[in-house]
Amino acid sequence: MNMRILDGVIGILDRVQKDISDSTNKIEKLQTNLNQVQKEKENIEKELQTLRSSTKGKEEDDFPKEFLSLIPYIKNSKSIDEHYQFLNEISEEGTKK
Repeated sequence: MNMRILDGVIGILDRVQKDISDSTNKIEKLQTNLNQVQKEKENIEKELQTLRSSTKGKEEDDFPKEFLSLIPYIKNSKSIDEHYQFLNEISEEGTKK
């Protein structure tokens, strides 16, 4: 009778050990996947930052500095003629390019 009890306990311990081993393998696979996703995220963030930097540089290069310096003045101006003239100059500059 003691042997049957011990066999049952040994069987349970074997199943628990197998479950632990399976869980450990699952955790390792998930950790590997997580690390891969984190690396991909970092690479995408770096690429996004690079694109933002290059886009920002292009936006600044699209208009001459004189236009950029006039924007606050035009923004505060109430004269329609000044707005029209500013937009007309931008349009002419764009046509030249």
